[in-house]
Amino acid sequence: MERHVWIAGSLLTILTLSTVSLAKAQPNEGVWEVRETPMPTQRVGFATSVLNEKIYLIGGTIWDGRPRNGRVLRTVEEYDPAKNQWRRRADMRIGRSDLASGLVNGKIYAIGGSIQVGWRRKHVEQFDPVTDTWETKSDLLEPRSTRSAHVVDGKIYVFGGAHDGSAEAYDPATDSWEKKAPVPKRNWGFATSVADGKIYAIGGGKFNPEKYLDSVEVYDPATDTWEKRADMPTARCCLSAHTVNGIIYAIGGSTRRGLQTVEAYDPATDTWEQMPDMPEPRGGISAVVGEKIYVFSDGWDFKRTVLIYTPPFRPPQSVNPTGKAATTWGRVKAGR
Repeated sequence: MERHVWIAGSLLTILTLSTVSLAKAQPNEGVWEVRETPMPTQRVGFATSVLNEKIYLIGGTIWDGRPRNGRVLRTVEEYDPAKNQWRRRADMRIGRSDLASGLVNGKIYAIGGSIQVGWRRKHVEQFDPVTDTWETKSDLLEPRSTRSAHVVDGKIYVFGGAHDGSAEAYDPATDSWEKKAPVPKRNWGFATSVADGKIYAIGGGKFNPEKYLDSVEVYDPATDTWEKRADMPTARCCLSAHTVNGIIYAIGGSTRRGLQTVEAYDPATDTWEQMPDMPEPRGGISAVVGEKIYVFSDGWDFKRTVLIYTPPFRPPQSVNPTGKAATTWGRVKAGR
């Protein structure tokens, strides 16, 4: 009898240890890695677009330590994450920095941008990766310098970069633009991401007086209306945002200094959770391939490395925390 009890106890211990080991082997915060890559052109302020699991870097400003005084580029380069290789593609017709991009029916659209500080453009070009050629399309309704553009139901929605948070939508089928409801409370530097057919505007900044924003609003293209959502825990501008498996990740940005902060938003429960910091501060130039987020160097200190974030296997557990922000791995407050 004692032998049977001892065996049963031993089996219970083994099963318990196995369960603990299995739990530890399933990450719930995601993982960052740093990849060395021979990024061909040392630049900032470019746009990104993803097609066939390859990332296209479009335009930007040559990095000389003072990006505002640098030379704007027509340069287009294609990055293959699977092979960690780059190749040159056909240049845009007009060089631009701080432009937006969108992908519709296998064609990439380069939208707006600037030729130097304060000189915004209306220019729109369409790139065909198959023929490696660019074609001029209808101008924006107003000149704008912005990286916030998203595609919903075959139309490209572009936000900000003109005056306040003004918005317009492009229909590739008719090659025409239409004015849309502006983003509330925004001047510049906010991020946008799409989840379940709706577009979320996150963070940003305002002038006079200078202020960094934590506010979040969601835009419904079907009704052309905005609605308030839970504030982001960390107020910031110049961040990027991407949706993976229905969760929006707000990445990096600045508040007079570069940030490593990453926070995850669950649209289903309207709650935020803090995620692992980036290995180093970076601004808002990134792209998603598969279920990985690739963050490129921008603005403060150019590096040829790419930071790669693999989000959790399961969506973050949403919470309604109270109190002030916790440490890097803890929960954070999400106010309304």
